[in-house]
Amino acid sequence: MGKSSLRWRKSSASGQVGNCLEVAVQERVMVRNSARPDREIVSVPLESWALFIGFVSRESGSAGECE
Repeated sequence: MGKSSLRWRKSSASGQVGNCLEVAVQERVMVRNSARPDREIVSVPLESWALFIGFVSRESGSAGECE
């Protein structure tokens, strides 16, 4: 699957600055830097991503926000 065929999503909290991560979900979760979308993509299994998001949500009190 090529980069161009993925549907990338970015947190609305990141605004227009582009200083956030974007994710695309297929069989795995792909993660990239929204400020440098032409750079490397990290790919993780769906189960690992779900565990990561659960951990971050519990630790920060909210999910989906970029600072």
